[in-house]
Parts: sequence; C-alpha cells; structure tokens
Amino acid sequence: MRLGALTGVIAFVAVGCFDEPPLEDRWTRLDLRDVSWVSDDEGVRALRVRGEVTYRAILTGSVGVEVRRSEVFGPDALHLDADDDRLTMARDVARLFEESMPVSGEARLVTGWDHLVQGFEFTLYPAVSGADSTGLFVVFYLGDGERMETEEADTLIVTPWDAEERQVLPCAVPLAVAEGEVP
Repeated sequence: MRLGALTGVIAFVAVGCFDEPPLEDRWTRLDLRDVSWVSDDEGVRALRVRGEVTYRAILTGSVGVEVRRSEVFGPDALHLDADDDRLTMARDVARLFEESMPVSGEARLVTGWDHLVQGFEFTLYPAVSGADSTGLFVVFYLGDGERMETEEADTLIVTPWDAEERQVLPCAVPLAVAEGEVP
C-alpha cells in the first residue's frame, strides 16, 4: 500500500517537474522598453524607441521599428499591453501590419543566438500631429531585410516574419501625441 502511494507521489512530482516553460521563454521575444518624444541634437522633436530582443534560437535577419497609422484600429482595439498574452499580441501585430500604413521607420541587420539579450535604440521622425494620432502605433519586429539603393540613400526594407512560423513574438504600443502638438 505504501509503495503504491509513494509511486503516485513520485509520478505527480515528476509530471510537475517537466512542465513546458511558457511561450515567452521558448520563442524569441521583442520588448519595447521606452517610447518617448525627445529633442535631437539640433532641437528637432524626434521619437526615441528603445527595445530588447531576447533570442531563443540562432536567427539572422533584420530588426525593425515603425510608426504605423491605422484607420481601422484605435489605441484600445488590440491586445498590446505588456501583461497581455504574447501570442495574442503577436497575432494582433500581424493584423496591424495588414490594416495600417508606415509613417516612419528604421531597421538594422541582426544576428542573435539562444539566450542573447540585445538592446536597440532608434530615433524616428514621424510627421504626425495630435489631430491625427488616434490610430498611431509603434511596432517592434523581426523580419527579412532587403537593401534598396536609391539616389538619395540606401534603404533597408523589412518584411515581417510570421510569428508562429518563426517562433518570434513582436510587440507594439499605441503612440500618443497631444492635441495641437506637432512633433
């Protein structure tokens, strides 16, 4: 009798020990750490975006940050809070890409490996005002980058990765611009 009870306890404890870690600890995760309006060195208002990528696999691609405008989604229409389920957030970021247009963005080529935490800082100059800020979002994502050479400058165009296919969790936040403010 005691042996059966002991076996049951051992089996219960063993099952508990081998639970799969949460998705956020298994998939590469992108987190926005700070999004704030600042003045650059010449006194021009700019949007400073700081983020981190926590890699869970070896990945080579591009990291991008964009300000996007949507006429479909307002600031509360998507699951974008830091406490929201990250897979739901990733799916909402994909919906946001489908239903919005870029206003400003910046990208860099990256390579990361399991457990690397890589910080990024971007400075954007979005042409937005408080009057049209209802559907503005800052999106932080990984994807495939392609260099485009133009007469003015070289540009890195990033196509976002499918979150579930690549096991990557992008993120986004609504962007507030005060009424009457022109950054």
